Amino acid sequence: MENSNGKHLAICGNMVFQISGDRSAIYIHNKYSVGNVEGKTIFLKPYEAIYLYLRNRIEPLNGVFKSQISLMGSILEEDDMHRLKAYLELKEEGTRINIEKDFFYVVRKSEKQSQRRKVVPVRENEKISFQWLMDISGGNVASVDDDGDVTYYKLNFVNISGKNRIEILHGVDPVRIGNRAIARQEDVPEWMGDRIGSLSFLSEQETHIITGEGKKTEAALIYEDLVKRGMIVKTGFKYGCTFRAYEESLENHSEFLLHVTGQNMEWYEISRAVRVAGAVKKRMVLASIFKDEPKYIEIKRIKSVGEFNISD
Repeated sequence: MENSNGKHLAICGNMVFQISGDRSAIYIHNKYSVGNVEGKTIFLKPYEAIYLYLRNRIEPLNGVFKSQISLMGSILEEDDMHRLKAYLELKEEGTRINIEKDFFYVVRKSEKQSQRRKVVPVRENEKISFQWLMDISGGNVASVDDDGDVTYYKLNFVNISGKNRIEILHGVDPVRIGNRAIARQEDVPEWMGDRIGSLSFLSEQETHIITGEGKKTEAALIYEDLVKRGMIVKTGFKYGCTFRAYEESLENHSEFLLHVTGQNMEWYEISRAVRVAGAVKKRMVLASIFKDEPKYIEIKRIKSVGEFNISD
């Protein structure tokens, strides 16, 4: 398809554009890594069309769409806004982007297709589940806030393990006080509890693991699993999370902050937790019981496409 002046065209849905500057459709395709070319016409997806329009590479033939507001109002849908912002940000890093329904596959221009990264755009207040985190683990997130700022994260399963052989003594009979308990110091590991005089005041999770009694919460189950993995586990309250965990001893700084998520949350809660962990130089891990097994997903804030996880 070409217009009466023989110009090359770009088509997005039912909108027709003229390519600016006497450039060809194939030039636009090769230069900007967008669209599919058929003869003198390049067929674009909505984000690609807006990207080229903002760079003054295409111009609508229909005068109704000459202004940015009318053009974007016609092309975009409600859920497109954060995805568009993520797309534009990723294009600024010089990437080729394959647009899927809910995510992008991103490759830097100097790389092979086998080095593609899966990137999922997310709104700051989007409700997500632990199942969703499991599904995209090994991938990356482009988080977009209401001011349009984009922050990148990568997610990976992590096999947490410590270097402590922790033995819980049997036959200990602490005094129960609600969900907590008091035990003699010699009856519990030296790192456990809040020590006052010759006694250790145990937390709810510590009480559960010492006595083996009562119905355990998700946090208690995660706590018990971490202890079995050789970790020293203490409250993470001052960091705004569930636990802090040490691979070796309390004499060193804790390596991990863990937040027991439950099954549903909003993305900003995760973003906030990762920022706190980064500020205190710790690794942020989300934990949950999934299909009766403890699962751990590490989330790390990153700065550029080059730091993204490469997809399998």
